[in-house]
Amino acid sequence: MQSDAQGTSIVDKMILRCSKLLRPCTLLKTMVSTRILCEPTASAAPDSGPIERVLHHTPVMLKEVPHYLDLQPKQIFLDMTFGGGGHSKAVLKTLPEVTVLAADRDPSAINLAKDLAEEYPGCVKPILGRFSELRALLSDMKIEDGSVDAVLLDAGCSSMQMDQAQRGFALSKDGPLDMRMDGDRYPDMPCAADVVNTLDQQALASILSAYGEEKRAWKIASAIIEARRSSPINTTQQLARVVAGAFPAAAMYARKDRLNRPSHVATKTFQALRIFVNDEMKELHAGLLAARSALRPGGRLVVITFHSLEDRLVKSRRRESRPAGPKAKGLCYNILPAGMNSRDWSKPGTNVPIPQPNGKDGGPQVIKRWMRGHLSQEGQRIPILQDSRGERKNQN
Repeated sequence: MQSDAQGTSIVDKMILRCSKLLRPCTLLKTMVSTRILCEPTASAAPDSGPIERVLHHTPVMLKEVPHYLDLQPKQIFLDMTFGGGGHSKAVLKTLPEVTVLAADRDPSAINLAKDLAEEYPGCVKPILGRFSELRALLSDMKIEDGSVDAVLLDAGCSSMQMDQAQRGFALSKDGPLDMRMDGDRYPDMPCAADVVNTLDQQALASILSAYGEEKRAWKIASAIIEARRSSPINTTQQLARVVAGAFPAAAMYARKDRLNRPSHVATKTFQALRIFVNDEMKELHAGLLAARSALRPGGRLVVITFHSLEDRLVKSRRRESRPAGPKAKGLCYNILPAGMNSRDWSKPGTNVPIPQPNGKDGGPQVIKRWMRGHLSQEGQRIPILQDSRGERKNQN
């Protein structure tokens, strides 16, 4: 990855804790003779519904995002993770004169963006590509650096991807163990089945520990090695059963999510594999750099993160971007509206959290999401938001 020395240090030291030799682009070279193709199997559950239905999915923080983007008529909005289009559609309903640059690495999402472009002629410009490709793609569209008014980056896996069994993201749906966000564009890139059926125990444990923060990474890796000696692990349910076998019976329902509900013991394993297969931490870092370049002075960046690895990287990038000197403290703004306090942002562990005041619940996944924002001023990106846990920190 091309970046400044400071940025490279963040990714290498904080995020890529497993060996650099385990990055997907390098891993592919070791799999040429042992490629495990992710083909749909008879046991795979049928798709939960047509892809168009995701446009009706209500994203988390649907009210907060437009508020903090603070878009005005005829401005340019870059949605870096279009997904099912929920956030972009909400913006267009309020401000139909806004130009939406609808970017996503998933061709399925871009098909939805094209549908939205037909609904709002001249307002939506679909952009197919990864975060690391975005700056070049914008340049090809004659969109200059520093010309975008607001950027949204909703990191991680989209509901659209999770809802489709054949994509292999969700352990609750049986499907081929794929997990590639853009496998159609890069069919030769390794999928999750390649990873679990090819790498040795040390490599698997490193991935599970680094990207899933899984304490039982070594035991799970051992169970995977043992299971694949009999037959390849090709489906999500196969993998879930193998991972469950690495835990004692008493631990099967001991893990809880932030609503104190039982959490499947394979959840962290699935997260780790997905992050590794899609090189998500490297791409997120590239996305933050691309957003920084695209934003005009005074523009706003809102980042929604799902897990602590993403959130730590965003905070690290924010600290790098803060201005130095005695006046830096005065450049940090708290833009929460008057009257909004921690009671308006439900804390995990109580009832189903509602991060937006007086709004409807955006879905249970909101409990694991943080929203942070940055304000571009004189070339600097300054933190302006805090997270959905109800904690408001001084950003100084």
